[in-house]
Amino acid sequence: TIDVTLGWNMIGVPSTISLTSQVEQIGTTVLTNYFGYASAGGYFSEDSLQPGYAYWVKVDQTGKLVVKGLPSLIPPSASVLIQTGGYHGKNIQKSIDTLKEMNTLTIRDAGGSQQTLYFATAPTAIDIEKYQLPPLPPIGITDARYSTNRMLETSEKGRSKTISIILSSAVYPITVEWKLIDALALATLILDGKEIKITGSGETRITNPESIIQL
Repeated sequence: TIDVTLGWNMIGVPSTISLTSQVEQIGTTVLTNYFGYASAGGYFSEDSLQPGYAYWVKVDQTGKLVVKGLPSLIPPSASVLIQTGGYHGKNIQKSIDTLKEMNTLTIRDAGGSQQTLYFATAPTAIDIEKYQLPPLPPIGITDARYSTNRMLETSEKGRSKTISIILSSAVYPITVEWKLIDALALATLILDGKEIKITGSGETRITNPESIIQL
């Protein structure tokens, strides 16, 4: 049982892997996904909590989270999976799978760090607030996010929307790579006022740390 307070909390589990979909909430409600952090990839949504790691989660008020270990789901040969990305059992959090269906912007810097942002058109079933990102990491650690502090942004069908991308401690030059999964989506990357139409997959390079990046 873990005590949590209003807003962002950093939590961990003692000894066994726990699925986030089975975390019990007492007196509080989880507002976001659970986020891990990797030096090479930045913040990422996680469906399982692993011993020895810390995770960010945001709640609406003081309360408790009850994490339940699942040793019976872990086969003896799962150690490599645990080290490289977590054990993905049958109860994978739906929001993790949802991201796989989204258009992506992957931002890579010259220091080897990268982070992926997502965008889509009018997915009415998605609770966009679950994709709020945790507080900025310390100075010197690369971070990329939308100006709304989310990793996912959406627009309504038939209406345009412009959103800024905020980079922290990135080592230039950086590469912005895109992959458009939704063939009906219309998207444009705007670099210092210059428009680059996003179609299929592609990338562009940015050398100026003062550049303004928008989607």
